[in-house]
Amino acid sequence: MPKVTRYRIYPTKSQVTKLNSTLELCRWVYNETLALRKNAWESEQKKISYYDSKKMIPIWKSVRKTDR
Repeated sequence: MPKVTRYRIYPTKSQVTKLNSTLELCRWVYNETLALRKNAWESEQKKISYYDSKKMIPIWKSVRKTDR
C-alpha cells in the first residue's frame, strides 16, 4: 500500500486573492472554450480541435485586458 503524505497550507490574504483570481481566470477560459466549441458544432457541425482553441487564448487575453 502506498504511503500518503498530506500537507495543510495557510495562505495569506494576498495569496488567497491571487489564488482566487487565477481560479476565476481558469474558469473563464474553460467556459469560453466550451462556448466556442458548442457554437461551432451547433451552427456548422464543425469540431474545434485543442490546437484551434489554444490559438484563441491570446485573442481572448487581449480582449479581456482591454475590458478591464
